[in-house]
Amino acid sequence: MDSSHLPPPNVSGSERAPYGSFIFSLVLFTVGLVGAVFSLAFATAQGSPDTFDSLRRDGAWIVGLIGTAIWAQRTWSQIVRVEAVPTFRQKHRSFMMEAGAAICVALGSAAMVGGYLGIRAGHFARIKLLTQQFDTFAAKGPPAKQKFVLIARRETPTMPEYIQRCSELEAALNDYEPNLREGDRLIGQTLEELQYLKADAGYAKLIPMATALQSVLHKDLESAPAFRKEVDYAKRLAALSTPEDRERFYRANILPVKDDEDRIANEEIEILRDARAHGVKLPESMYREAGIQ
Repeated sequence: MDSSHLPPPNVSGSERAPYGSFIFSLVLFTVGLVGAVFSLAFATAQGSPDTFDSLRRDGAWIVGLIGTAIWAQRTWSQIVRVEAVPTFRQKHRSFMMEAGAAICVALGSAAMVGGYLGIRAGHFARIKLLTQQFDTFAAKGPPAKQKFVLIARRETPTMPEYIQRCSELEAALNDYEPNLREGDRLIGQTLEELQYLKADAGYAKLIPMATALQSVLHKDLESAPAFRKEVDYAKRLAALSTPEDRERFYRANILPVKDDEDRIANEEIEILRDARAHGVKLPESMYREAGIQ
């Protein structure tokens, strides 16, 4: 067909370019895309597989996104057809560049905000999990510690009683030391998470308490090798045949170890005394057992 017989472009106003419909569809598409980017950034930053699972299960937003994209594309094609004259080409290009830039800014902002909130949500979730684990530890830890402390402080007037006490101490230490390591791990991880949330006053006030608990646990862990050394020396002591040899061995080897145990215990009391002086809210039983009122 000769191009001279084609109908001229319709610019007379009998058919108006549907900018209202296009802008509305473009806004809907942008909102859906922004929501998707936000959710993906949030899930990625949070590092929770459950979040990705929920996104996969909810496919309605994907259908809606595709639908609004098709709507916007068809409406834009209609605009281009209605305004198919050279004078509108620059207008169309400028409009699309501005719309594209606005969409990119919106997507970038959604990614940053989603990532930031996802990181915070991840820290909140990990602190919640660590708190639950620490509650479990707190339920089983004190009985093991009380048993250990009672045996460690037991008076032993005779050598056979001392050797028996060290035998029981080793068994108690085997139960107590793993609890200490578990508690130290939980407190250490909790402190790491709290550093990311210290701008929040509710979480910032937990940092001094967790720091003091960690210092106490470190002293308890420091004392464990000293008590194990004492137990090993007690086994060698039991193998000696004469009272004189036992007395000599006890003074030369075991008394220095007991002095080391006392030093660590006193340092732990000083940590608790300093915590009390600074108003750190630790369990009252910890202060009471250290003789701090």
